[in-house]
Amino acid sequence: MPLSFKLLKSHALRLPTRLLNRLLLLGALPLSACSTLDSIGTPPNPVRWMEREVNACLPTAIIFKESLARYGVSAEVVTYKSHDPLKNKHQSHAIVVFNYPKGKDTWWTYDFEGSFQINGAGGSIGAQKGSKTLPAVANRFPVDVNNPVQVAQIAEISRFRSHRRILEARFLD
Repeated sequence: MPLSFKLLKSHALRLPTRLLNRLLLLGALPLSACSTLDSIGTPPNPVRWMEREVNACLPTAIIFKESLARYGVSAEVVTYKSHDPLKNKHQSHAIVVFNYPKGKDTWWTYDFEGSFQINGAGGSIGAQKGSKTLPAVANRFPVDVNNPVQVAQIAEISRFRSHRRILEARFLD
């Protein structure tokens, strides 16, 4: 047995077990924190591998909406076409607009880039039947979650693409 291994073994045996357990715990904390940081604030996508696929925004949005529905979270898929004047290109995209946490007046959009809150504090945005519709403030813009064009526009603004013009948008049936 090499001398360095003997020294290492003899020093390791001298370390108290309590200290070794603490070092092990401290080493595992950052790993567990990484896995929980994704889920802080909004529900995670149940099929994360799909996010990496090219042009998988629609199936990802549908699966995410269905997953939220299992937990009673109100959600809709919005499909839209936009024009990017910087690239002179038309694009299609799908996102999910959802109310989370349940019972609060907080609305989000979700796509492969993550979840973005689209409304500010206060104001009903008409999700409840019979409620008065008041615009909520999101990034200094009012947004009505019942209007897919407004949802698409605020989603683009939230993702730093305010130059894109929404050509059409609709809720997926």
